[in-house]
Amino acid sequence: PVPEQLENVRRFFDWYLEPGGSIRKNVRRANAPPVIPTNNGKLWACNQMSRLLRNPIYCTADKEAYEYFSSIGVEIASDPSEFDGTKGLMWYNRRKPHGRASTRFRDTDEWILVVGDWPGTVPGSIFVAAQKKLDENKEKPPRAGTGRRGLLAWLIKCGHCGKGMTYTISKRSADEEGYSYGYYRCRQRNELGENACRGGHVKDELVENAVIDVLRKLCEDEKILDEAIAAAKREMERLWEPLLKEKKRLMKAIEEFNEEERNLVAALGKNRIPVNLIEA
Repeated sequence: PVPEQLENVRRFFDWYLEPGGSIRKNVRRANAPPVIPTNNGKLWACNQMSRLLRNPIYCTADKEAYEYFSSIGVEIASDPSEFDGTKGLMWYNRRKPHGRASTRFRDTDEWILVVGDWPGTVPGSIFVAAQKKLDENKEKPPRAGTGRRGLLAWLIKCGHCGKGMTYTISKRSADEEGYSYGYYRCRQRNELGENACRGGHVKDELVENAVIDVLRKLCEDEKILDEAIAAAKREMERLWEPLLKEKKRLMKAIEEFNEEERNLVAALGKNRIPVNLIEA
């Protein structure tokens, strides 16, 4: 254990459980000066913070932890007497292979929890409270699509870091008629904090009107339209060529199977082959 890092872990749990606390707020606070870096010296991301808050390696194996993990249906391999408030915990059999290079979570009743041989970092009551808050936030339904959507969200990139720009509406910028302006913001700066990128934000009208003006001019240029249509046709031909070859191969295979089927039916009619072989 590294005492300084474990102190930060305890701080992260406390931040998250504060009123209004969230994973994103944790990330922004950790990345703000004085920066609390990750183990590899980089800034925090939301998925990293979420994994840390979910990791039972920091949870003290005590009565509250035992009751919580028993209630969610996981298999606890350690004896209840080992939950004496001194050690941490660890998962086994939580994930299963999926594809060549990824994994997926198994069902909860397949997870195995054991008491480890290292000191716990946060009390079970705090860890359990964080899990319940994480679960509540995960189950919240998405907001109804009543707001405006950015025409160029994720299509335009931040000029400083190259990450996609998200769209937000600022109620504080409402005009006299109550119209709220939208802004495109750097996703990395918005999620990770000011230290992640020095890019700012831009009003939606400015960038959208600029793009629309360019598109309008392009659509009025017959030469450009002809070139675009020709390029689209070439791209379609490029995509279709391997598909047509595959179709030809499959049609040939189907015909071979049909011929084999006809031969087997003819052989069956003449009692040349046992029925069980033809069924197989």
